[in-house]
Amino acid sequence: MTADHLNVVSTAPRRVSADEDDAVTGSPAEITVRDLAGTLTVPVRAGSPAYLTGWIDADGDGRFGTDERATAKVDKDATTAELRWSLPKTLPTGPTWMRLRLAAEATALPTGWADSGEVEDHPIRLVRPADAVS
Repeated sequence: MTADHLNVVSTAPRRVSADEDDAVTGSPAEITVRDLAGTLTVPVRAGSPAYLTGWIDADGDGRFGTDERATAKVDKDATTAELRWSLPKTLPTGPTWMRLRLAAEATALPTGWADSGEVEDHPIRLVRPADAVS
């Protein structure tokens, strides 16, 4: 893996369109929320054991909170990892951001130095199907 921008530091969400060498190989445009849980299967490329941590800005406040985090252990040579969030009862639906960090160790914070792996931001849309409205 290589850095997306070797000479640029940014704290704003961004995704590089020519991002070909990633451990996180893509994301869906939507996450369907059922029973106050959101589950996402993320395509990954894991050459060694790792942890995938994801944050969803579920409340739309522009920040990734500790209660908006999900983590999954990723086995060597895995091609997917599943993240599952417990979501607030008052979850707004619509567009928001998701941050994914794949690293050698579990990551507690959505910001800060990543000494291994990959950090990516993806625009997503939270949707609630009619049969899941509470």
